[in-house]
Amino acid sequence: HMSQQGFKITAFEPNPHRYNACMAEIRQYKPDVQQRIDLRNLAVSDSDEPLHFQLAGLDSHLYFADPAKGETVKEKSIIVPTIPISKIVTNDTYFVKIDTQGFDTKILESLLEALEKSTVVVPFIQFEFSPHFEVTRARRSMDDHKKLFRRLMDAGYDVYQGAAVQPWIHSHRSRYGKSPLAMLAVDRNMPTCVDEFVERMHEGRSKPIFPGKSSTSYGT
Repeated sequence: HMSQQGFKITAFEPNPHRYNACMAEIRQYKPDVQQRIDLRNLAVSDSDEPLHFQLAGLDSHLYFADPAKGETVKEKSIIVPTIPISKIVTNDTYFVKIDTQGFDTKILESLLEALEKSTVVVPFIQFEFSPHFEVTRARRSMDDHKKLFRRLMDAGYDVYQGAAVQPWIHSHRSRYGKSPLAMLAVDRNMPTCVDEFVERMHEGRSKPIFPGKSSTSYGT
């Protein structure tokens, strides 16, 4: 709905079924709003290599298929062309939202590398952090995640948990080097130093972090 507020949107959807559904919805908007939306049937990646996606109706997820490692192509799969995130961001980019079903920190890492090599500044970045899918799908480790969060803060970003939907919760702050780690703790016992936070989130792979509650309950 940012396009209705006057923002120009560039979006990417790898699943052709969801892409067509989104395009049908976009065509219902007013002409001036439609003109501000550029939706592309591509996957955003850290390279321009095509990727394997397994389809499940409107849902889909990326997976690796390397024959050298004994990995085979799954049923109901498609190969999707990609675009590196480094080719997307410009000086006009105000907000980047990443939602890649477990590959968010990998894409974010590529984005930070691109920003470090340019004069482009992206004020706001939103991404999902789900250690279970990050480990099982993207093969990311706890150490990868700790380094990524530190890198974010070294780049000057404040890091918030659930900030977009629960801005009224008191922000607990601690420090890593000169950059603040600012987290809106959905649980008063949620650690606010980066290493302990990542470790706590990784605990969710084997036990619920918030027993009896869903992510919707906390707005995350």
